[in-house]
Amino acid sequence: MTLAACIAKDTDSSKKRTPANVGVTEPPGSALAVPTGVLGRPVALPGSDLEVTTTLEPIPVFKGAQASTPDEQVNADTLKGVGLPVRVRITVTNRGSAPFDLSRLFVRDFVGTTSGKSAIHTVWTNLRQEKLAGLVTPGSNGTGTDSYTVPPEVADGFRITIAVQHGPPGPAGPAAPVGPVPDVVVTGKLDLPNA
Repeated sequence: MTLAACIAKDTDSSKKRTPANVGVTEPPGSALAVPTGVLGRPVALPGSDLEVTTTLEPIPVFKGAQASTPDEQVNADTLKGVGLPVRVRITVTNRGSAPFDLSRLFVRDFVGTTSGKSAIHTVWTNLRQEKLAGLVTPGSNGTGTDSYTVPPEVADGFRITIAVQHGPPGPAGPAAPVGPVPDVVVTGKLDLPNA
């Protein structure tokens, strides 16, 4: 299977979720509004001068012997009908006056909105890794990726939740925005060939 296209789909405000209390993102009982958006469009991070843009990129699928799979492709035999390989690309635009530590962002979940099933976080050794790391200086962008296998029941409509950890400044730079920061939720769907 290959990925035909990525299409942004507006989110239904009645399906907004309250983020789970995982890690150090929000204190228990937080009533923060969850900023929502669609794939490919920036979402402002409340309480900061940051915008987060989430996109999906198809990973080419190679049909042939596993030993001859080219770099930057996934062998079809490793997928075994489980789903489509994609990269989730997270880009942060810093419109503020202080640097932002990109390593404080992570993908909390990638879930089908109707099926409730999850995409599978997958690491392929022949793909270039772009970690969410480093400082995003004022007036610049920082980016990182995570790879997933997306089952058809998730591709039909999904929600990706990007979380921001907050805490004390580390040796690499300042902390994330001060105070509790809500997750960023984007929705979308993947058009599957012959679907």
